[in-house]
Amino acid sequence: MKQIRISANAKLNWTLEVLGAYPSGHANEGYTKLRSVMLLIDLADELELLIDSGKGETTIECSDDRVPQKRKGNQRENSCFKAIFEMRRRFSQLENLDINVRIHKHVPFAGGLGGSSTDGSAVLRALNEACELGLSDHELADVAASFGSDTPFFATGFTAALVEGRGEDVGGLPSFPKETCFVLVNPGIELHVADVFSALRKIDYSGCAANRKSDLSGDCAVALRDGADLKSLCKFLVNDLERSPHTGEVFRDRRMLCHALQDAGCLGAQMSGSGPTVFGVCRDVNQGAVIAKKIKSQFPKMDVLVSGVYQAAK
Repeated sequence: MKQIRISANAKLNWTLEVLGAYPSGHANEGYTKLRSVMLLIDLADELELLIDSGKGETTIECSDDRVPQKRKGNQRENSCFKAIFEMRRRFSQLENLDINVRIHKHVPFAGGLGGSSTDGSAVLRALNEACELGLSDHELADVAASFGSDTPFFATGFTAALVEGRGEDVGGLPSFPKETCFVLVNPGIELHVADVFSALRKIDYSGCAANRKSDLSGDCAVALRDGADLKSLCKFLVNDLERSPHTGEVFRDRRMLCHALQDAGCLGAQMSGSGPTVFGVCRDVNQGAVIAKKIKSQFPKMDVLVSGVYQAAK
């Protein structure tokens, strides 16, 4: 039996631009075309994989009851199950292996931080290494694209990247300044991704990149390559999903939280992904700790976390 432990880091969307819906007949019909600068942060789930010869059974367990898993009867919805399914489909040597995945959850569930996607991608990497499958990062990303939009980014191993299309086009970028720290605020509400995008379509992507001439993600990528400082990078912060009427209706405190973070000293603040987690950008961990304490005192019922930029080399 093989036992593998692996970390699955969360992500932030420094930029997230909505370019509109894919046209009828396109391979990605039904999806929305996006452009985003994404980065990994220190906050991570911890996964344990047990691989043994057997009958080809898959078992997913998780410390968070809200996550799909075997004992709830819905493990097929879990990205880790989907990752194993896709790998079994491609590699016959996995067909008779029993694979057990235990997820120790630290990334907020459905928080806009890629918690599900990063877990699935971590399983891909673990199976590739443990079973000596020999897939390159690019090939792992192709497998990951079959069951998620954020998953290709996580599968590549980049610490930061410009991600385009449905998420399948991933180009690596230099890491963000290593001292950067983030204050994460999760209000504990649910924002359903499908509803967020549906509401944007109904207003014809008003205010989004689809109707703007600027390319903030591309400009941010250039700035990162040029070694821009943190304050300069904050000029590119944008999340078009904040413009969704559904986001405004369900997450009424979003603007207040962003203003509170900036008033406390953050260089910038916005929602990550489809939310509801909001992050504030800090110069270093000392500033982050001070601001987190202030925010927690203002919003005692919300989860407040501090995380740095993930530093591991690709």
